[in-house]
Amino acid sequence: MENFTFYNTTEYIFGKGRLPELVARIKKDGLKKIMLKYGGGSIKRNGIFKAVTEELTKNGISFVEAGGVEPNPTVEFVRTCRAKYISEGCDSILAVGGGSVIDSSKLLACSVVMPADHDPWEIMEFKYHPTSIAPLYTVLTLSASASEQDPSFVISNIAKDLKFGRPLPPLGFPVASLVDPEFQKTVPRHHVAHGAIDALVHTIDTYFGAYTDIDDKTSKVAVAPASIMEGIFHGLVETADKIL
Repeated sequence: MENFTFYNTTEYIFGKGRLPELVARIKKDGLKKIMLKYGGGSIKRNGIFKAVTEELTKNGISFVEAGGVEPNPTVEFVRTCRAKYISEGCDSILAVGGGSVIDSSKLLACSVVMPADHDPWEIMEFKYHPTSIAPLYTVLTLSASASEQDPSFVISNIAKDLKFGRPLPPLGFPVASLVDPEFQKTVPRHHVAHGAIDALVHTIDTYFGAYTDIDDKTSKVAVAPASIMEGIFHGLVETADKIL
């Protein structure tokens, strides 16, 4: 597939070897110290962490690690990252991973600019309405939820045994996202297949109006025409068959 770039509020950078373009965008935006969020550490084994950090260093951007995001990301971990982000004097976030890492980073981006006496979970319960967020950039390692190019995020609360989704357009869109097929090739085949199913389920959610019951008037989610979503259904099924 040919490289391409498109813009849907997020600058979407697709193609092999385009990591320097993403980091150049971060540098152009005047950012100096980024919080680098990732999951269980596979990016340190497959070379992605090395590639990202070397590119950041080459461009004079320092970074603070915040690894350990788990599947079904939690508000508890976001609180920990929030305290570290503020104490370290970070000015932006780079999420390297799949949907869980990116979702966690979206809530973090909101929470680091909210007043100190407010808790991030208030955002998930629609009790606090962000008016700004910290700059967020992503490097996608697994295609599944499309969190790298949408304004929504799903977060769990272990203490309350709750899991909520929160659409936050237009603030929730990442500034820019990199999708490099070479990075995604590092993921085990069965994870890629699971990602295809995840994408299918998310599309079905939207197809049947998953967000129509939201009574928060500040959050409006644009829904694609049914014909487009039906095309996505067919494409995902055909792709998953080839992977499996």
